[in-house]
Amino acid sequence: MTDNKNKFQIKYYWLIALIGFLIWLLAFINSPTDLDWKKGNGGILWLVYRMYISGIETPFNFSEGLSIWNKNAKVNLAVLLIFSIIPSFMQTIGGQLKMRKKLYKVDKNIA
Repeated sequence: MTDNKNKFQIKYYWLIALIGFLIWLLAFINSPTDLDWKKGNGGILWLVYRMYISGIETPFNFSEGLSIWNKNAKVNLAVLLIFSIIPSFMQTIGGQLKMRKKLYKVDKNIA
């Protein structure tokens, strides 16, 4: 018998990606070609988005060999969008592993 507390609910894991996507979309609508907020041309939402993904983006800023940025703005936009999906993807994997571990313990105790 399972109750609602033990069910894996994927919607909670992907809420972070949805928030990131919405911020990305608002920033893209506001400034679709220029990601530089320093120029004061309406790119301030890109600053908000970069702060939102800073935990994932930061390791790539310390080395030229790990740099993810190039001169193509479309590629940079895609990379920024992917950065909002990575945490949710990893949390989903972790949540599934945790639920499998719980189910394995329950099955082991029943047997």
